[in-house]
Amino acid sequence: MTDTSDILSFGNIKGLGLHDSGIFKASKDLFGWKNRRTNATYHYKPDEISAVQWIRVGNEDNSHQLRLFLKEKKDCIYFTGFRSLDFPIIEKHFKTYYNIIIKEFSVNTQGSNWGNAIIENDTFCIKNDDKILMYIPTTQINQIALPSKSEMVLEFSGETNSEENDDKLVEIRFFIPNIDQNETDNSSKVELLRNQLTLLSGIGSSGSVDKVCRWNDIHLIVPRGRYEIEVLVNSMKLHGKSFDYTILYQSISRMFLLPRPGVTHINLVIALETPVRQGNTKYPFIVIQFDTQQDEDIEIPLNLSEKEIQRFNGLSTVMVGRFWDIVTRIFKALTGRPIVVPGDFRSASSYHCIRCSFKAQDGLLYPLNRSFIFITKPVIMIRYDEILNIEFSRMSGNQTRFFELFVTIKGGGDYSFTSIDKAEYNPLIKFLQEKNIRIRNLQEAIDNNSRRKGSSRESKISNKSQTQVILGQDLPSDDEDDEDFENNEETDSSEDSDLSEDSGSSEGDEDSLSGQEDVDSQGYSSDESLSPKKKKIK
Repeated sequence: MTDTSDILSFGNIKGLGLHDSGIFKASKDLFGWKNRRTNATYHYKPDEISAVQWIRVGNEDNSHQLRLFLKEKKDCIYFTGFRSLDFPIIEKHFKTYYNIIIKEFSVNTQGSNWGNAIIENDTFCIKNDDKILMYIPTTQINQIALPSKSEMVLEFSGETNSEENDDKLVEIRFFIPNIDQNETDNSSKVELLRNQLTLLSGIGSSGSVDKVCRWNDIHLIVPRGRYEIEVLVNSMKLHGKSFDYTILYQSISRMFLLPRPGVTHINLVIALETPVRQGNTKYPFIVIQFDTQQDEDIEIPLNLSEKEIQRFNGLSTVMVGRFWDIVTRIFKALTGRPIVVPGDFRSASSYHCIRCSFKAQDGLLYPLNRSFIFITKPVIMIRYDEILNIEFSRMSGNQTRFFELFVTIKGGGDYSFTSIDKAEYNPLIKFLQEKNIRIRNLQEAIDNNSRRKGSSRESKISNKSQTQVILGQDLPSDDEDDEDFENNEETDSSEDSDLSEDSGSSEGDEDSLSGQEDVDSQGYSSDESLSPKKKKIK
């Protein structure tokens, strides 16, 4: 320890929850800590501090901790490794130059797992016999849930200063006993504590300052339930019956607008870089479902200034249109991410997707121009540049009208989509060849066909013409005696060719969605669920 007239310096001090040691210094105007390994320096001013505590956290003499509470950030920082002899020196320096009085506290070392919950210096604190049991900075709380009337679960973001391989606290569960044998009073205590932590952590309602708009009773498929969505300038908040989520726009990587076949529903899929958690379950995708038939043109005013309207392209003071269209335009403008819509693919029924199953879950597989996406349980996205090869195979048993699509990923891993109707074989395989995706057993069939036909005339046939021959044949299978499959082959092939001629294809790659006209230009006009029904004129 170095003690001059105006500057204090202490070595071998661990700071900010890191395992690295460093130097803690305090001058007249500021104090800070320097990491000895990374040379990173952290400075703080005295007017940023609301309170300071001195706590002994171990049995050794150099296990004293200096804990400081920040005003605006509502967080606490701490430095560990001081000796008992350092306290009078630090106390005098803080009182003389910073006008801050350091209070001494003791830690409960009896192994108690219960205590009184209080809010102290904007920090959630548990104390037992006036001794500290634990501190929980409210800024690290990512979600608060009430599984029952006597339980409260806190989930943490994990964004701490700890290293990658360190253990991190991600969830803690509190039980609030019903002392008065009155469920109503006990429930109000739990909700009161939840409301206080929600306000301090910032995951609750933000008020009218940063709020752009709010939508009530929005149907979410993933995670399932009905939520109130509060749209802010930099994030959106989902308020459900039991769970609340805060999603930063910078954590959104992609967004997809996918119409469901044969119904009036359309799904907005939001891909997240940081999944939201609900207990032990992680959700890397948010799926919102809209009913396009019930929507009429509505007006939604936005709480934005003229400068903010000019800052976000595509927004106006009052948004006019169908509800699902307004939602997608607002998210597109605030996040700066394009809305991906289906492109060239058309199924045998002229839809943008095919019905299939992943494991035991039925769903829809959308072959987009750059990736596959499967909805809804679970939501799976596979980029074409990540695919090593694709293999088609007939399903086992008596399910002769269905086949399986097996996708192998580069670097390991695979996905198996089953129960795909035989009529989707030709449209799907043509689309995959146009995207230059390697089809494993199709290439093997082409090679075997070339080896069997050794004449000079047939050897001049190009791979493209041989591929056309393979497309007209049956699915690759070891079972060649399936009469039911062969009898329907000619009929299904003719039906597939007729459907492929009638169905149109959109131009270009996956494009961004800027409004209703953009949706129609991307091929949605062929989907009856998104087009208003025309009345017959008598």
